[in-house]
Amino acid sequence: MLEILHRGTRVAVHARSALKGRFTTEPSHRSKAHDRHVEWTPSRLVAWGMSIGPAAGQLVEGLLARYAHPEQSYRACLGLFALKRRYDAARLEAACRRACDAGTISCLC
Repeated sequence: MLEILHRGTRVAVHARSALKGRFTTEPSHRSKAHDRHVEWTPSRLVAWGMSIGPAAGQLVEGLLARYAHPEQSYRACLGLFALKRRYDAARLEAACRRACDAGTISCLC
């Protein structure tokens, strides 16, 4: 068993994972801030990227493929989406195309 203590008080306990080097998450231990990410699915993120253009969709797919758990890439995807507030879709699509062509998927985010 794994116990999480905060100032000497147990705040969580769950079975320890047998998977070495892997992330495990108990949904009931997730913070309220992370609960918002449950609404985001990989297909929804890719669809949003594709609404900008094919290169943005490809970039989002690349970001999601970087980790065994796509949720670990959500912050990078949301960072990409935040760029849409500052730049128009054509400019963002061009930047995504350059990143994909250069194989530097993580540099844009």
